[in-house]
Amino acid sequence: MTGRPHIRDEVEGHLGGRAETRSTTPAKNDITTLLRAKLKEDTTPDAMDEGLEQENIQNIPKTGSEM
Repeated sequence: MTGRPHIRDEVEGHLGGRAETRSTTPAKNDITTLLRAKLKEDTTPDAMDEGLEQENIQNIPKTGSEM
């Protein structure tokens, strides 16, 4: 199972302390690949122009890897 660090205590509580945890950090390329795939699935592609799309592709991986 994967999740954000803030839910670790919740998961461990439900599993009675039998959970093993590991910290990972997504690679910038992984985030960009996922973001591009999600944008291809967009049901309202006209809601975002090419400039905003490129800005998001550049900025979201930066902030996502800082979490």
